[in-house]
Amino acid sequence: MKVIILWSLILIMAILCLAFKKRTGWLSLLFLTIGITVFSLLTPEGKLLWQFHGFRITLGALEAGLFRAGILIFLQLLSKLIISSKIKLPGKAGTFLNQVFGIYEKLTATKIPYTGEKKLKIDNLIKFIDDRLIFAWNNFEKL
Repeated sequence: MKVIILWSLILIMAILCLAFKKRTGWLSLLFLTIGITVFSLLTPEGKLLWQFHGFRITLGALEAGLFRAGILIFLQLLSKLIISSKIKLPGKAGTFLNQVFGIYEKLTATKIPYTGEKKLKIDNLIKFIDDRLIFAWNNFEKL
């Protein structure tokens, strides 16, 4: 039941992100969900749903994986919406959180450049990530 409630909240958050036109990597969220759920299935618990050559898919492990993935996706969508609202929180903790969300916005604002090649080269990806981190580090005070 808690998984259904959580994914309902995620649906609402996704609709809000679309309404506010926030750039969200929907494909990466899908891969995150699939990855966490599959790794959660490696520790079977609960009612057996299906078995394939010794690999068991159980209800408890499936629910646990979907819940864990849902929490991460919910928090990512929530951070996107908090960034868009430009909330200013009072105090030192508020200043710190505003800086963290500012850095998060700068790091996620730019898409990974497409080089026109069919295969993504790991060198290009690592160089892009390094450039974004160096930019954030150098402009930390300005953010």
